[in-house]
Amino acid sequence: MKPFRLAILQLDLFQMSPFARHVQNLANEIGPEFQLDLLIVNEQGMDQVPEGVNVTLLGAKASRLSKHLPAHYRAIPGLIRYLRTADVDVVLARGLSFAVPLVMASRLSRSQIPLLMSLHAALAHERENRSHRLAFAYGPLYRFVEKHVAGVIPVSQGVSDSYSRLARRPDHMTVVPNPVYSEKIDAMAEDAVEHPWFQENRPCITALTVGRLAPEKDQKLQIEAIKILRAKGVDIRLVVIGDGSLKFQLQDLACRLGVNEYVQFLGRKENPFPYMLRCDAFLLSSQYEGLPGVLIQALALGCRIISTDCVAGPREILDGERLGSLVPVGDVHKFAEAVERSLSAARPAYLKQASRAYSAKRFIKTLKDLSDH
Repeated sequence: MKPFRLAILQLDLFQMSPFARHVQNLANEIGPEFQLDLLIVNEQGMDQVPEGVNVTLLGAKASRLSKHLPAHYRAIPGLIRYLRTADVDVVLARGLSFAVPLVMASRLSRSQIPLLMSLHAALAHERENRSHRLAFAYGPLYRFVEKHVAGVIPVSQGVSDSYSRLARRPDHMTVVPNPVYSEKIDAMAEDAVEHPWFQENRPCITALTVGRLAPEKDQKLQIEAIKILRAKGVDIRLVVIGDGSLKFQLQDLACRLGVNEYVQFLGRKENPFPYMLRCDAFLLSSQYEGLPGVLIQALALGCRIISTDCVAGPREILDGERLGSLVPVGDVHKFAEAVERSLSAARPAYLKQASRAYSAKRFIKTLKDLSDH
């Protein structure tokens, strides 16, 4: 039987990005029933491509005429060449900015390969993103793509709901979560951790957060919550895994609040799972999300989870508050209270089972079903 062959269009394969982890999870499924192509615009991360993945570098070098175009539009000639010869079942563009040039290339090449577009953030936040070069024309461009793709796949119900007023073909929209869960997480989590705050006999409580240090992640809320809890006599520490533009501001905040001894920034970690397995509480304080994969990974490792109830993703992942605690966005006192309450809570076995809904196997099966229709 011919394997289902999926192609994904993406800017690059940055080593520790969520997309790179998704590709690794999909690559683990490569075999007689599944094949994976990556259509990459930039060379970054090419040396990190998992074994068995077919890679096409589309070539988006700027000429004198095209130098003002975004790289994914300069990749249209390479996309046309690929679509004319490729033997794939479906091509997935990650987001509108890649879906527009993909549809243009498909029409120019007269390809009959079905196309899909995934959506990764709520509509309001896509439009608010000032770096989005297409923000002023988002609605018309979305409808142009919607007209020419076989389906639109938001990563969460919250993202899907945000597009309900914009969509002209709501029947073309199917929620398909990212392939976040991997059966290898448990084995990766067994790696040793030398940090004293994660040792089995530690005297303190260790909270952990993983993610980019960016305004929308609002890690300052967590540092302020640590200050509140320590003032109440709770011996809690915070470990931050990740890097970003706000690192020095957050370090300065910890100093100004007098908790710099109890907040440590470890930078990026290729494998954060040993820390997640050993923490007492996992924290997410985002102002908005799409489908926060770190919450799914934390579920897979049985973590106690405290998250802001932001748009979109946390409420779905935590099944209301059955699998973790949700607090209003930006409310530091309620966040601190939720952290304190969670420390006495049990870790039910069904936390790990809930993460299986976000597996690569389910992702592949859903896309195959969509391409067959």
